[in-house]
Amino acid sequence: MNTTLPSLTQTATNLRANKAFGQNFLLDQGLCDDIAHAVTSSAAVLEIGPGPGGLTRALLCHGKNVTAVDFDRRMIGALRPLAAAHPERLRLLHANALELRLDDFAEPIALVGNLPFNIATKLLLLWLPQSQHIAEMVLMFQAEVAERLTAVPNTKPYGRLAVLTQYLMQIEVYCDIPAVAFTPAPRVNATVLRFTPRADITARLALYRDLDHVLKMAFAARRKTLGVGLKGKIPNHTEVLNTAAIDTTRRAESLNEADFLRLAHAMLESRA
Repeated sequence: MNTTLPSLTQTATNLRANKAFGQNFLLDQGLCDDIAHAVTSSAAVLEIGPGPGGLTRALLCHGKNVTAVDFDRRMIGALRPLAAAHPERLRLLHANALELRLDDFAEPIALVGNLPFNIATKLLLLWLPQSQHIAEMVLMFQAEVAERLTAVPNTKPYGRLAVLTQYLMQIEVYCDIPAVAFTPAPRVNATVLRFTPRADITARLALYRDLDHVLKMAFAARRKTLGVGLKGKIPNHTEVLNTAAIDTTRRAESLNEADFLRLAHAMLESRA
């Protein structure tokens, strides 16, 4: 990397994290390098919320082609010297990540980023239905959200988010980041997760919206049995549960992915 570039610390000196944007900067270049190492595909990287550019620098050092997207114009301005040093491999884009369409990119991409904590889950749920355009994802979440994403049945964090994400993605807990590593330090620790689309992603996406519909109904009343919680939401709900071989006395948190898929198929059959 060009040694005339300002250091990461120098770049961040005049940048104050904006709470409204959910910004918490990671200025430890060693940790940024560790996260960049998790990106194993050769796909071009779409980095969400680069901030002062610690992870951006690490990705470039690992030979990646990067499009860095930030809603904060200050961050785009701060990264211009880095873009000038890597004109062929770093593109800066001032945009709202919530408005990006992944099919605007020519080939499947690697989504990477220290996501703004206040919209991290919303971003993930936006990207999941577009999984056919994703090569992999290496993303940082609040530790509590990471627990919800990796949760298994019959545990408190288990819910719609876990089932939907695990249905489409294999998830690996890559590393934990302590709150003190950020500037400013948030109240919670963070976890970096690596997501890999499942091999039959196109076929899975065909049932995604119906599965999501079932999950929303089932977990809306997670304390109730399905026989009670789905009454009035699914016509002939008892018959649908019987077709799916699911006892009406079970609760949503006890069902695994296969159970929910049978329930989604049974619901579709009942409409035919």
